Amino acid sequence: MKRKKFWLILVLCPLLILGGYFGYKYAEKQKTPTMLHVASSNYALTDEPSDLDPASLNFAGKTTKKINRYETPSRNLTSNFLPKGTKIYTGDDENISYYKKDDQFFVARLIYYEKNGQLFTMNPDTN
Repeated sequence: MKRKKFWLILVLCPLLILGGYFGYKYAEKQKTPTMLHVASSNYALTDEPSDLDPASLNFAGKTTKKINRYETPSRNLTSNFLPKGTKIYTGDDENISYYKKDDQFFVARLIYYEKNGQLFTMNPDTN
């Protein structure tokens, strides 16, 4: 009887540890925001409609690749959510980019940008 308990504990403990580990990893992956990478900057995609006149926006290009949803984009005009070919625009505010979805413009807000190999969370020109 004691041997059965010993083997049961010996098998269940590693299973519980592995289950907790993979559960944690899965939960962390779910926290990855939808992002867009434009000109060494990552932007968080929002469903916030843009109130700017489309004529005042500058065309930055089209998304060239859609990467895995749980990865962070690192190449220009890539996204972990937007499909390939989505039109991307910029405006006067460098902290905001715009994307066109269903014939409507939406806001993408700056998360961080890279300059000289360092990451910054806000544009120093706006301080």
